[in-house]
Amino acid sequence: MPKYTPIALKQPIRSSVSNLLDLRLRNETMDADFAIPGDAANSLHVHFDRALIIRVLDEMPLCTEHEETPNQGLVPDHFAYMVEGASFWLSQSRAFKMNYPEARHYRLITGWTCVDVISDREPEFSTVPRGSRGYLYSSCNSLSTLDPGHNFSYGIFESASSGVPLSSCRSATDSSTYNNPVSTSPLP
Repeated sequence: MPKYTPIALKQPIRSSVSNLLDLRLRNETMDADFAIPGDAANSLHVHFDRALIIRVLDEMPLCTEHEETPNQGLVPDHFAYMVEGASFWLSQSRAFKMNYPEARHYRLITGWTCVDVISDREPEFSTVPRGSRGYLYSSCNSLSTLDPGHNFSYGIFESASSGVPLSSCRSATDSSTYNNPVSTSPLP
């Protein structure tokens, strides 16, 4: 049975109306910013010193993922959890678990994009000014290509002086255009 243990935040957010704004991976560190509903000036920053494995997915496939038994410990509109016994954790190899005996499964849930992280370090949470890290944001739920050494971000620049051209999200199979543009940009 998946057991969810809520992680308390200094500034709780309504996860059902939040979304991933930015995700950056560099070596083993992961930094992600999430929208704080009702606060257009700030975002919730999540940092992992060692993100050993990550998975980014939409909320719909996550909530319909087959689990052997019902979930235990979920709190309505809660954002961050340590999770035990979920399919994502159980699918990791025995060799991985033996090499990283302190590793734990963390889940960050929003109404759109969710992130699973397996790490042997606890996440750090802080509030940062939105856009202060030079990322793009909105709620496009389609990923652009990820090249090594690049970050991917959802949306549009707040600053008109950014000068970075944006392209529309397009599905490779049907060339449909999503409502919000996406861009990839080299890391500084």
